[in-house]
Amino acid sequence: MLARGKGRLLGIALETEGALGHLVTAEGALPPTHDEIDQNRYQLSGDPVELTRLVPERYASAIARALGSTRPDEVDLFVPHQTSVPLISDVAARSGVPLERTFVNVSVHANIGAAGWLVALSEAAKEGKVVDGAKLLVAAAGGGLSWGAALLEVGRR
Repeated sequence: MLARGKGRLLGIALETEGALGHLVTAEGALPPTHDEIDQNRYQLSGDPVELTRLVPERYASAIARALGSTRPDEVDLFVPHQTSVPLISDVAARSGVPLERTFVNVSVHANIGAAGWLVALSEAAKEGKVVDGAKLLVAAAGGGLSWGAALLEVGRR
């Protein structure tokens, strides 16, 4: 069992680039209105080809900054945003994190957006892959365009 409320943030990198906001967007007004919801204006849209071209290098850069002096092979578990297997594989390769230490569940849930990495982390923990003392790397991207990564040491008792 993991020690609750324990652990350390070892590194973090967060970035956003508003000029890329058109790559992942929704047309609905903010705050949401019933009218906009009824018109399905909160469906994600954008430019998936350009997104696929630009995101991997940004992920890898954020991961490198979050890792700091930690070597990628010292990461016990990498839980990325669950977009697609090719993108996850690309990011892991660019980052130097071994693919066998990368948790992937996108084939189970598909790309469920911002919640994807949290669902993956929960499932990895349930499968016993998140253990006390482990170095855990998480990374995600979202609309805006924003992206980031964090390196955590899982709590010890």
